[in-house]
Amino acid sequence: MSMRDTRRGFTLIEVLIALVVAATALTLGFGAVGGSARRFARVEDSMLTQWAIENVVADLTLRAERVEPGRHVFDETLLGRGFVVTAEVGRVDAPPVLVIDLAVAHSETPELELEHQHRELLYARP
Repeated sequence: MSMRDTRRGFTLIEVLIALVVAATALTLGFGAVGGSARRFARVEDSMLTQWAIENVVADLTLRAERVEPGRHVFDETLLGRGFVVTAEVGRVDAPPVLVIDLAVAHSETPELELEHQHRELLYARP
């Protein structure tokens, strides 16, 4: 009578296949998380640049009668991040309009423009 080995376990092939499946799943999961983080950073940059522009436009609108035409540079800090907003201001007298070209960049890389907008603001004379 021959004695059969009754111990059961995983073969080397089964272990290797399980490791390949787990590694593939982890790689896909990390890729999705990384892509999501990059998309979030782009959305956050876009939102903060719009806020910086709106802050500068509000400031110029409040001082519309006294704003001199020419180049104005504003430093904005939003959520701990620095932005430089450059505003080229022109004026039309009838009706009273401020013509503003706005450019936004990070404080660390002012040469790389994040956003550019053109605004024309009608304002009331006191």
